[in-house]
Amino acid sequence: MQAYILRETIISMIINAAFSLAFFLAVFGHGAAVPVWGIGAYAFDALPQSIAIAAMSTLVPGAIALKKRRSGALRVAPQARTSQPFLPHNLWLRAAVLALLSAVLGGLFNSVALLVLGLAQLPWWPALIAKLAYGAALAGIVTPIALRAALRG
Repeated sequence: MQAYILRETIISMIINAAFSLAFFLAVFGHGAAVPVWGIGAYAFDALPQSIAIAAMSTLVPGAIALKKRRSGALRVAPQARTSQPFLPHNLWLRAAVLALLSAVLGGLFNSVALLVLGLAQLPWWPALIAKLAYGAALAGIVTPIALRAALRG
């Protein structure tokens, strides 16, 4: 089961980095410096990015895991039945809880990091790389948590 979770987490990280790229280009364009503060700016963008990544990192791998469990293609280890007891059993509710937690914690993390930098705008390439890294890292955190919850008995 650990190998399954690791494989699905890596896939989720790659997909969410790609989504982060697409949305970064759609929101901030190409090449110009990126404003940091204000509605629609870089710091604010951490909120919808966190929500979307956490939701996708919960819903897609969770639905696939549930389908595999029901078909018998994936067996659940007995110890998995006690993991993640704080998360709801319902996939949609679990996605909502993880998305909300990710928005709060991710928004706070991004805001503090940007406050420490003290910049009004970020150069385009570093802003893009940071968004890709954040998207992949958040998927790397949320996906295994969500999958363990989906695979509990």
